[in-house]
Amino acid sequence: MAVANPAFSDETVVVDYSPNDYARKVVVCVDQSEVSAKALKWAVDHVLRPDDLVILLHCHQPYLLDQEALGLKDDAARILKDRIEQFPPTFNKIKAISMLDASVGFRLYTKISEIQPAFVVCGTRGEGPLSKALHGSVSDYLMHTCECSVVVPKPLSSF
Repeated sequence: MAVANPAFSDETVVVDYSPNDYARKVVVCVDQSEVSAKALKWAVDHVLRPDDLVILLHCHQPYLLDQEALGLKDDAARILKDRIEQFPPTFNKIKAISMLDASVGFRLYTKISEIQPAFVVCGTRGEGPLSKALHGSVSDYLMHTCECSVVVPKPLSSF
């Protein structure tokens, strides 16, 4: 699948192969981490079906310098392209959206609420309670705020 090289904005649809005939809408939150790649692989192997519309959401935080921020779009397109390549050929109903926001968890939650998927898949780094309290956890935030079910596969060591 070809990935467009989008212009810079706070939200860009990078790939849109989303026909109207799909069984379920499913959101998978992705980033550049190995944990994200493993969570997507788990979803493809265990819960996603070829007739699902899979919506990949990627959100990154803006930098202070515009020049650096412009490079984020290229990185986001590369990350989404890498994640799309994880799908078997039978999965052809995919939409990939890149977003820019200082509050990643809230932005993902807002977009998920707008999409109204059957469920969400989101990876976790398996941090302890202290680290979560200090740094926050996007997967915890989504589990507690989303109206739909949020599936969080076990951390990397469990795969």
